[in-house]
Amino acid sequence: MDHDVARTGWGIPAAVAVAGALGQSMTMAPWAASFLAQAAWLPGAILMCGLLATPGARWAVVYGAALLGSAVACIGMERELLPHCVVLMGEFALVVVATWLLHPARDGRISPTGCDPVKFLLLCGVALPVAGGAWAHAATSQLGMSAMPMPESGDMLARSIGYLIVVPAFTGVIRLAQDAPRESPQHGWQSTILLVGALGIVVLWVSPFGTGDAFPVLLLAPVMLMLWSDHALGTAWTRLAWVPIWLGCLLLTSLGIGPLVHQIPGATLSHLQWWSVGTSVVLLLLTALRDQRGESSEALRDSGERLSQLARRAMNMQENERSRIARDLHDDVNQSLAAISIELSTLKRGSDATARDRIEGLQDRLLGVSDDIRRLSHELHPSMLRYTSLAASLEGLCASHSRDDLHVRCETDESFELTEPQKLDLFRIAQEALHNVEKHAGARQVRIELRRDRAGWGLLRVEDDGRGLPDDRADTPKTGLGMISMAERARSLRGRLDFGNGPRGGTRVDVRFPVPVPSVEVLRPIP
Repeated sequence: MDHDVARTGWGIPAAVAVAGALGQSMTMAPWAASFLAQAAWLPGAILMCGLLATPGARWAVVYGAALLGSAVACIGMERELLPHCVVLMGEFALVVVATWLLHPARDGRISPTGCDPVKFLLLCGVALPVAGGAWAHAATSQLGMSAMPMPESGDMLARSIGYLIVVPAFTGVIRLAQDAPRESPQHGWQSTILLVGALGIVVLWVSPFGTGDAFPVLLLAPVMLMLWSDHALGTAWTRLAWVPIWLGCLLLTSLGIGPLVHQIPGATLSHLQWWSVGTSVVLLLLTALRDQRGESSEALRDSGERLSQLARRAMNMQENERSRIARDLHDDVNQSLAAISIELSTLKRGSDATARDRIEGLQDRLLGVSDDIRRLSHELHPSMLRYTSLAASLEGLCASHSRDDLHVRCETDESFELTEPQKLDLFRIAQEALHNVEKHAGARQVRIELRRDRAGWGLLRVEDDGRGLPDDRADTPKTGLGMISMAERARSLRGRLDFGNGPRGGTRVDVRFPVPVPSVEVLRPIP
């Protein structure tokens, strides 16, 4: 989400002013004595959210808006305006510094995953609450304001809770807004389970189990629910959903309900604050870890796609070069050999018997060289694929590689349509597999099979009776260029390459790929 000056306008400062006034009214700590006010301090977190969504050039405006909103709340609650504004000015300045340390670029962009979680925890969970709490206590003492109704540790925990809950939830909202134009996943049943789980936690906290021996499990129940939510709904929804769940736990505890309640009110507040901080830290770290794993998986997937595109481009260049070499061999070299053979025939007519025999021998050798060049040209670029079926090309491949010590048999049933690129990929896979058999297998028989399997997929199988693969490598693909090329061509077919030992020994290479469903013609009776 881009937040340039034109688009930002006064919307974000106005929102910060209103939210700051509400937050200051609800959490007037450290100078209000109510239970809810002392649990968390929100104005600093609200200001940080506004700063994160605003270009650095307008941070002063957002800072002033937050100060204005808090001042209005102080006036509404009949508090002394000037001393409170001095205290807030110093603490808000610390928030600005912390935000700059989190996002030094200040370009108005919020990363979908926020900043480094460890850096955020150290700054907003420890350093900023400690510095803000120390400043507030020192300033109120110097300004002669009323003493705070809670210890410094509780005041710092209240500040930490505000940052650890509100800021991640805000970044979750930003992430949802960023992802909305690209995808809108449906989370109907997952949202229902989350809602039912939250209501279940409320019921358990209200029930007698809330004060029984099962209270440790009840303390962990919201964490387990949020972890499931992170897996089912994603980090953004989880961080956002944690806010109402935490508010519900806060409300129940303030009413004296739940496992956090203690006979001493101060102990109840301490339990609630430490539980809130600990749970928020665990959720933040775990969701950040999942985000990092997701980013790593996405980067790996993108790298794989780029490598696949690069491999496909290299194979296309290889095919073009093969086609050029095959064309040169067929058009130039073979034509030259034919011309030499014609000249030898002319020379033979004027030669004696001995010379004619030698010339005929040369012509036979030239014919053999011409046949070898023609075969090599065909292997480099099987042009017959353009005019015949893949089955016919495979039959030709089998015939060209059969010899006395190696029998290559071809069984084809090409009852499906294939495009020219698909034919070429399958032919190259069969060619490479047959080359591997000749080079490594020590086989005497090879069978190349092309048909439709029972699941309706196309199947190309190359199987030999050679020595097979070692047991420790039967399920592990080789990393040679030939195997990489075969795997890439299978991926181009949107298929799967499998290889291993055959049922009777030897090696089996299978390529399964999707093919069109055969059409069924309905025969109607002739009237």
